[in-house]
Amino acid sequence: MEDKLDREKLRAKAKKRLEEKPLQERSAEDNVTLVEELSIHQEEQNIQNEELRRIQLELEATRAKYFELYDLAPLGYITLSPQLLIKEANLAASKILECDRGNLINKGISSFISTSSQESLYLHYKRLAQGKLGQADVFTVHWKDGSEVRIQFESNLVDERPEKGFRSILTDVTRLKDTEEALNRVSDELELTVQARIRDLERSNLELQQFAYVASHDLQEPLRMVISYLTLVEKRYRDKLDPEVQEFVRTAIDGGLRMKALIDDLLAYSRIDSHHNTLTPTDMNKVVAGTIGALAVAIRESKADIVVEPLPIIIADESQMLQVIQNLISNAIKFRGPEPPVIHISAVAQGKEWIFLVKDYGIGLNEAYSEKIFVMFQRLHTKEEYPGTGIGLAIVKKIVDRHGGRIWVESEEDKGATFFFTIPKATNKTAQ
Repeated sequence: MEDKLDREKLRAKAKKRLEEKPLQERSAEDNVTLVEELSIHQEEQNIQNEELRRIQLELEATRAKYFELYDLAPLGYITLSPQLLIKEANLAASKILECDRGNLINKGISSFISTSSQESLYLHYKRLAQGKLGQADVFTVHWKDGSEVRIQFESNLVDERPEKGFRSILTDVTRLKDTEEALNRVSDELELTVQARIRDLERSNLELQQFAYVASHDLQEPLRMVISYLTLVEKRYRDKLDPEVQEFVRTAIDGGLRMKALIDDLLAYSRIDSHHNTLTPTDMNKVVAGTIGALAVAIRESKADIVVEPLPIIIADESQMLQVIQNLISNAIKFRGPEPPVIHISAVAQGKEWIFLVKDYGIGLNEAYSEKIFVMFQRLHTKEEYPGTGIGLAIVKKIVDRHGGRIWVESEEDKGATFFFTIPKATNKTAQ
């Protein structure tokens, strides 16, 4: 490139010297040289002109291509002066504003905006002029037939300079906004319905709790009297009753005792939600120790070996944690295999909660029943095989739920079971 420039400079100097010579002093050779130089210059000029024409054609083709894209775009595009007069608009913009493109030019954009959106429109472009780029707002545009549509304006500065004006992309969001408003109305109505249903359920739940509590209390006294009198008859008239009658009396007493146990469990279940104590720091080591003391007879008779790893202090209702641990240990003792039961109690921290494990090596259960056992009165065995009311695990689940935790079991038949329950690592909470 530099060699070419040097040659052109030398050629220009030689040409200038030749042209400066008087005509009479020029030789024939000089004239030939001058003509050759002029021919070369003309040829180079022709090449440059041809290149310019090619570039111009490419620019026109590119301009036509992008103008077509701009004009036929599905979104509206407008360019505004600093005074908010329309300087350019594509076909989509003229359709959105319901005005021929020719009539749009030099017309104020505010003339298409409803009165309710005028101030918002002014603030929209004022913020842009103040340097807050990338403004997007929705304005109401009125049409000739009196209807109104909602148009979103996404605007920026031309060349990032307020004095150059603004460019805006116009999108008709009427249907979208109508859908959003309809969904919001449905959501509000659904929320009201849900709240009403929740109040109804809370009221029904409270009534059921009160009914269960009152009914259980009302049943306790006559049942206690029936059991007492039957026990008295059995003792006092044991020698005077034939064996068949004695069996009848014993069966009636057993039925009464089972009924009393069922009523006691129903009372315990109904009291869970009415127990509104503030959750306090609870040492689970003391809870387990207290439970083992309360179950000392059953533990001794079954020769159970209970292994307890160090447990954390949690935020909980201590009396209800006693119920949870007692039910789980009692189950492990009850559903033991032929060997003395071994029960392993531990806890691990995981994220925002403590996970407690009560593992045994008893008869286990089929995985298909892993959820059923937490439902009230759902039993996997007959009363003759394993006595009980079928409420214990339902009580445990309700207490764990009340503390914001979860409970589940992992088990295989004849390979024992591990009960897991979680308690959140929370403070200063009130049980629900």
